[in-house]
Amino acid sequence: MPRKNKERFQNKRLAKMKQMGLDGLNRAEIGRRFGVSRELVRLILGNCKQVRKLCLWCDQWFVAPKAHPNIPGCSTSCSYMWRKYGMSQIEFNRTSLNVALNRITTKIAPPNADGCWEWRGYCNTVTGYGVTVWQGKYWSLHRLIYTLTIGEIPQKLCILHHCDNRKCVNPQHLYIGTQADNMRDREIRDRGNRSHRFSPSDIADIRKVYQSNKDLPELSSRYGVGADTILALVMKKTYQSRYPGRLLTDLMVKRVRDLYSGGNHTRKSLAIMYRVSICTMGHILHGRNAYQDIP
Repeated sequence: MPRKNKERFQNKRLAKMKQMGLDGLNRAEIGRRFGVSRELVRLILGNCKQVRKLCLWCDQWFVAPKAHPNIPGCSTSCSYMWRKYGMSQIEFNRTSLNVALNRITTKIAPPNADGCWEWRGYCNTVTGYGVTVWQGKYWSLHRLIYTLTIGEIPQKLCILHHCDNRKCVNPQHLYIGTQADNMRDREIRDRGNRSHRFSPSDIADIRKVYQSNKDLPELSSRYGVGADTILALVMKKTYQSRYPGRLLTDLMVKRVRDLYSGGNHTRKSLAIMYRVSICTMGHILHGRNAYQDIP
């Protein structure tokens, strides 16, 4: 640059700094005051030869030195990602989405007679729903398919099935609903808690019949359950009595009272035998508190 032009440029820069109230400060001090880099200060003051470029990774405009016009990204991370993948961030996300969708669709079976698209991948052993990883997070597959094909799921809402097939991911079989709708749907389809399928009168009849003839196969065939379930009902392991704090069953209480009335056992010996306190054994023998309704 000729000397005359250089002096004119310096005078212009000093006038600009004075107008901005920055005369007497160097680039570092100006950068600290405004929280910007020294290179940006040079660009503002017109003392740097810069090139305005478009970042090849994030598609954002940035200023690069004229001495290094081949910088691909606006930062070190953007340059690294561009050199690694050779495409922009938008193209990379689109490609990753297609790869992930292809990975999911290869595990979906063709439509069956009911039109269900059943998931052939991993399923949760407890819930029975398909599970997959999407963008670093675990998703239930029916919720993921609904999100990708229909839209976002509002908070505290569930995705329900018209077809009652937990492995189905057909978007036409999915609909949105509340947790109350989900529970109502479960009861309609008889998928509720099967441990409460007996009424109190049924339980009383089962225990009465068992005490008379102890025929487990007959009771299990009559009520359509296994012999283990009938035995659990009789021993009050499944259906608890009115007093959940009882330590002994009705049959055990009657046995304890028979032993005590025979005169061969004391309250202390019976408490040691049945591993309860002497006070609790007194309640059992005299029908107090939790044992008052046992004849």
